[in-house]
Amino acid sequence: MILSRAEAILIAEKTFVLPELALSFYSHKTPVLLSAPRRIAVDRVEREKETLLLYSGEKRLVLAVNPAAHVKERLMNGSDSALEMTIEPDASDFADRLLHDAIHKTWLYNIRAHQMLSRFMRAAEVLAVSCHGERRQVQNCPRQVRVYRGRPYANLDIDCSRCEFCIDSSEEGRLLCTARHRLALPEDFEKPYEERSSLYPEQQMPLKTEMARAGLCPKCGGRLVEKNGSKGPFLGCSRYPFCHFTAERRADGEVSFSL
Repeated sequence: MILSRAEAILIAEKTFVLPELALSFYSHKTPVLLSAPRRIAVDRVEREKETLLLYSGEKRLVLAVNPAAHVKERLMNGSDSALEMTIEPDASDFADRLLHDAIHKTWLYNIRAHQMLSRFMRAAEVLAVSCHGERRQVQNCPRQVRVYRGRPYANLDIDCSRCEFCIDSSEEGRLLCTARHRLALPEDFEKPYEERSSLYPEQQMPLKTEMARAGLCPKCGGRLVEKNGSKGPFLGCSRYPFCHFTAERRADGEVSFSL
């Protein structure tokens, strides 16, 4: 009955308001707003089992009104963008909520958010997480938050929990991080690396010389290797061409460089 009532109203009014869309990560990273609540035109409405299909241009949206648990589960694991709406069947403002209200509507699945999250996951670097007593440490932290004996690392519960590059910390023993590529927001994918680097500088720059002495690149944490160039031997990052860091080993054995 409630679904039939919603169907009749949508067919008659041909309009609908979508709630805000936010991108959530598998970590403590703050959700990113992808779009604010907005109104769409409804060209066609179809009934499908326990849901309604709303067509707007070339896009299709599944609407479930007060869905049962099995319906929610199916939509959350489906392939169509799907919304859940909760509303009392006898509510006097039923039509107003259905057509104009965004508060009582929740995204169960959204194609745009899923594609963007997948893009972050593909760009992320897998970092190992090891336990040292009660602390969980992320090895080779790209932002070099902390350094011990020339090796960068980060404390998962202290540093990574507030880092904008921590994409996924849900799996034991590993972390997905986009700090190497400086990707924190969806719009960062459209910016060149040099611009992203200026927007997101390293959190700290401790003991850069110590890292270079230990054979680690002070810029990205990669290994320093001996190379020969037109001007003679020099130290270069093993992650070239991603990282263009170079250094010179002086006669006294000290490493000289500039960032």
